[in-house]
Amino acid sequence: MAARKIPGPRVGAVHGSKAQKRRAIVTFLMVFLIQRAQNKEALALHLKLNELVAAMEGASNRLIDAEDLSEEELKILHDHYERLTAIASRDEELSESHSVEEAEERHQRKTRTRPGKAHA
Repeated sequence: MAARKIPGPRVGAVHGSKAQKRRAIVTFLMVFLIQRAQNKEALALHLKLNELVAAMEGASNRLIDAEDLSEEELKILHDHYERLTAIASRDEELSESHSVEEAEERHQRKTRTRPGKAHA
């Protein structure tokens, strides 16, 4: 009499499946814990930078919590700082700096003194 094979999972496969599930759960938990630690570190770094921005005279307070700005707002700020970098690169004195407010004040003065422009 020939032995017939019974379809279905092998007896040893059940134990392998449990081991795979355990590994998947442990991996998920480790990723979760690592991500949580990285988020905490990122938050602490943001708080430290916010404190520095808030404490700096002449710094723009609009940059505090900049991480909460939309992508479009961040792009606008990035473009502005690229323009400030271009301005600063033309300065002969390395100690000169430009802030968002200084640039805005200069812009307002220029638009008020241009001939043919309406005054706000």
